Amino acid sequence: MVSIEGKKCWKLRRNRVGLTDSIQIAVDSMGGDYGPAITVPAACDAVNSYRNLKISLYGNVHAIENALIDEGFALTDRISIVECSSEVKNTDKPSEVIKHKSDSSLCKSIKDLADGNVDGCVSAGSTAALLMQGIRLIDTVPGIKRPAICATAPTYHGKVSLLDLGANVECNAQMLHQFAVIATMKCRVLNGIDEPIVKLLNIGEEKNKGTPKLRLAADLLAADTNINYQGFIEGDNLLNDTVDVIVCDGFAGNIALKTAEGVAKLAITAATDVIQNNPSLRLVSKLFKKSLNEYRDKLNPAPHNGAVFLGLNKILVKSHGSASRNAFKHAIHRAFTMVQKDFINLMEPEIKTYDWKVVP
Repeated sequence: MVSIEGKKCWKLRRNRVGLTDSIQIAVDSMGGDYGPAITVPAACDAVNSYRNLKISLYGNVHAIENALIDEGFALTDRISIVECSSEVKNTDKPSEVIKHKSDSSLCKSIKDLADGNVDGCVSAGSTAALLMQGIRLIDTVPGIKRPAICATAPTYHGKVSLLDLGANVECNAQMLHQFAVIATMKCRVLNGIDEPIVKLLNIGEEKNKGTPKLRLAADLLAADTNINYQGFIEGDNLLNDTVDVIVCDGFAGNIALKTAEGVAKLAITAATDVIQNNPSLRLVSKLFKKSLNEYRDKLNPAPHNGAVFLGLNKILVKSHGSASRNAFKHAIHRAFTMVQKDFINLMEPEIKTYDWKVVP
């Protein structure tokens, strides 16, 4: 147990899969805006980076083989292909996907994850279809009502875990409490933060602000001795605060994250345009190239790509649909790291014994 200003909190033991143990990740090769043109090269990069990583590429065999040839990569015991007869389009209704596209790369990769044939799964496909297939085939960790989509976003002080991002448009206070607990565990296991700061997204920082649901959630978090809860946070401090976890319902979270991503893109584009259109600034910028690159890298979302379906008892990672090769590799890395650090097996015993307060 660790102490946080008079509170007692559990401290998860540091555990991990052996560094030489092979980890098998399923990749939905057909998902996303670019399909095998991005997912396959990213998988090759990931295999080259991690010696104990094995990847199964799900999708159209011909398209995957062509992408491997373009990369000068041959099939080995570390990269294999699982043939799928169909693929999921972003326009497909999730219910229709489940009924009529069970042999798609998205559905088949999650089925193998649920059956224990692979250790983790990464897809840039439809979020709604991923969520429905995930909930249908994979159990939640005992005690957790619903999984939440949790992503990491760059901030001025480092990074923040933000959830939920769309899995649950409406949430009651208990669900928000559960999101805070599992995100706290994620920060401890994956980021090595023993006392992650948790805040609830609200329209004001005062205790009387927000809906009754939010105020009740705040009471639950404040009473939980396992969480370092520090009150409400407003949208304008989303990327400026020293907070580690921001909790909200899926509707607010999805808007908040996409707004933050848009602002980051605007800041990079605007700064680049100002420099490129001014000869004097172009000359001066060469003197500050290192600092400017650090500024760009700090706002770059690619290293943070890969949202996790927290609360499922398997590792399922959702990549951004328009992810670049480098960004998709980072999504694979996220799944690989969560398996390597044995996140599910560390979290599950703590959740099973958790004393959840029953609320409406």
